[in-house]
Amino acid sequence: MLIEKRVDCNKCDSWRESPLILACKNGNIEIFKMLLNKGADYNKCDWYGKSLVTIACEYGHTEIVNILLDRGADFNKCDEDGMSPVLIACQLGHTEIANMLFDKRATCIKSDSSDRSALMLACEHGHTETLKMLLDRQLGCTKWSNWRRSLLTLACEHGHTEILKMKEELTFIRYR
Repeated sequence: MLIEKRVDCNKCDSWRESPLILACKNGNIEIFKMLLNKGADYNKCDWYGKSLVTIACEYGHTEIVNILLDRGADFNKCDEDGMSPVLIACQLGHTEIANMLFDKRATCIKSDSSDRSALMLACEHGHTETLKMLLDRQLGCTKWSNWRRSLLTLACEHGHTEILKMKEELTFIRYR
């Protein structure tokens, strides 16, 4: 009803969150689609510079990511910490979303402000399936992080025994 009364669906609150951003965070696909159909701006960013694609990746909302990709939303835009949507998907273990982004040619060579790659983030946070997907896609080249931690060091530091069992695959990765 409010949308029909020509209420501004792009107006943000004090945190720079629009109704579309809130629908995205909550995974409310029906409201999300309704707002998009009424002209809501899907390129708006929140207070932290996070795009809708980034937010959908963070919350694991696969269908919303798919809708945004179909609409042509920027899927390589980084937030103020240098985190791209694909880095966030890998850090949080959202393998299906990371695959969708790579299928759209998301940049995999980006790293965050601490110089951690998608591979390092998946390893650090113990996401074995995401790590396997990155290795299967031959996205195994990485830089050392700012702290000179290798993938095996990250797995040991955070107690990820399943990743340690992948030692064979991880020892062949070249570091620059």
